[in-house]
Amino acid sequence: MEKRQGRVNAGRLFEALGKIGYSPDSAILDIVDNSVAYGATKIQVEVKGRKIKLEGAKREKTVVESFIIKDNAVGMDESSLDNAIGLGSNASHYDDKTLSKFGLGLKSASSSLGKKLTVITTTDGVHFIKGCVDQDLLGDEYEYDFGPATDDEVSEMKTFLQGSTSGTFVIIEKPRLDSLPSIGEILTKLKDKSGVIFYYYLTGKVPDRKKVTLMIDDHTVEGFDPLHIDEIQGNDGDLNESTWDGMSVKWITRPQKIQVSEEHPECLATVEITQLPHPPSVGKSGLMTAAQCRDKFMIGAGNYGIYVYRNYRLISWAASLDVVQQDQDLYSFRGRLFINSDSDDVLNIDVTKSRIQLSDLAKSQLTPSLSEAKRKSISAWKIRSRVVDDLTKGTPHTDINDAIDKVDTQLIKDEQIDEDLSSPSEKVAIRERKKKLEESKPTTPEETKKVEEGNEKVQYVDSLDNNQLWQRAHDPKLGMIVRVNRSHRLIREVVDIQSNNATLIKLLDTMFFGMAKGEYRFLYSSEHNISVDKMEGILDDYREYVGSELSDLIKRIGAKNILNGGN
Repeated sequence: MEKRQGRVNAGRLFEALGKIGYSPDSAILDIVDNSVAYGATKIQVEVKGRKIKLEGAKREKTVVESFIIKDNAVGMDESSLDNAIGLGSNASHYDDKTLSKFGLGLKSASSSLGKKLTVITTTDGVHFIKGCVDQDLLGDEYEYDFGPATDDEVSEMKTFLQGSTSGTFVIIEKPRLDSLPSIGEILTKLKDKSGVIFYYYLTGKVPDRKKVTLMIDDHTVEGFDPLHIDEIQGNDGDLNESTWDGMSVKWITRPQKIQVSEEHPECLATVEITQLPHPPSVGKSGLMTAAQCRDKFMIGAGNYGIYVYRNYRLISWAASLDVVQQDQDLYSFRGRLFINSDSDDVLNIDVTKSRIQLSDLAKSQLTPSLSEAKRKSISAWKIRSRVVDDLTKGTPHTDINDAIDKVDTQLIKDEQIDEDLSSPSEKVAIRERKKKLEESKPTTPEETKKVEEGNEKVQYVDSLDNNQLWQRAHDPKLGMIVRVNRSHRLIREVVDIQSNNATLIKLLDTMFFGMAKGEYRFLYSSEHNISVDKMEGILDDYREYVGSELSDLIKRIGAKNILNGGN
């Protein structure tokens, strides 16, 4: 049998590496892993944007221009930089405590974000070297540029290091715009997730490691423990579902060891489970609102379950582990499974270090404990829900308003980025229009209070002028809300009849807010030569016509025909 030399198309290989399952935020944080793994105490993430005119579009769009991850870790010499940029890095460069695993993280993560990767690094603060891979220039051979950093790059790096003698800049350009969300969304997810993901490092709780400072968009990220163990009060910290007042964090399962391998008995994991507060109970107490409680403890859909940490770094967010099914009565259920890299092969950690599959032994040990903990959590939540008045319970409006409030934060960030990238004259025009819009449609004190206490960005009111269905209002600090006319025939005869249809309620609230937001963005855009007052008048007339036509249609068709599909 003859041996033949296989050919590898480096460009296609890099493209494939970028499609192994990264989201933009997970890719960036995987690169941050490298900084943490090599001793960084200061890390900064920047997402830079630019405006482009898409073919056929009427206005410019702000898109990502580059991602930059800076650190003051140990840096790399020529051999280490070759290894970092090379495919399938040498395993000798990773110790048993590292967050890295396969030697593909930098290449695969950066490739999912963009086609050009540049690494600038120094080990002594004197010699600065640079490696650069441009996928557009790759063919069958894997080649990259290597050499000294430029004077400007050295100057920028020294400014960041501020006394440190080593560090690295990772710069990703030529972004994959077709697969990237907005800059605001990327930054929001990075801020929301990184405090949980690097909780132990950001709070200085990793043995033999200094505390890490992580900056994202000039925002210092605080460590966030999803289990809130530090809030558990002393010996009276165990959950009694019958007597729990819903106000405090309790232990459901105190930390305990489980074995994850029969062949390797030294492979152990730690499991611990807590019960977070019951937001309606907290809201009724007056200490804080239910919305503030949900925000503080990150209580809601997608956040309850098991948080799996590997080497003090989160690798699986709110996993079900085939036990914790979707159930609103589990909103306060939080577990943590803590493992080390010696369990990787046993537990089957994937290349993105974001998914885990339990061994049969680990599952057999963990499932009974999780099942009992889940039962106690559900029981505790249900008891509190029965005790608290119905008016304080969550509704579809509550759930979707919380979600809209969070997304609106991203949208406001996107607006600010758009504004920052505009020309000086355009900035002035945008700010003047925004100010006029906000002053012309102010919120009432009652509306402001509802946003402050319950995140109510969509508010149902008794009536609106000329039977309009919706209307914008603005608060200088809290942003835009939308009023919905409860007296309109659509709400009164169709929507209210479907008040138990959570999907419909959420869809309509989202639609109303989206229409109002679209009006706002249209109006403050400086591309129009029409005055704000004139355009506001046109939109007022438009809403009046829409409200009138909808009311007439429902009257003619009949609400019963709409709800029953014509039967």
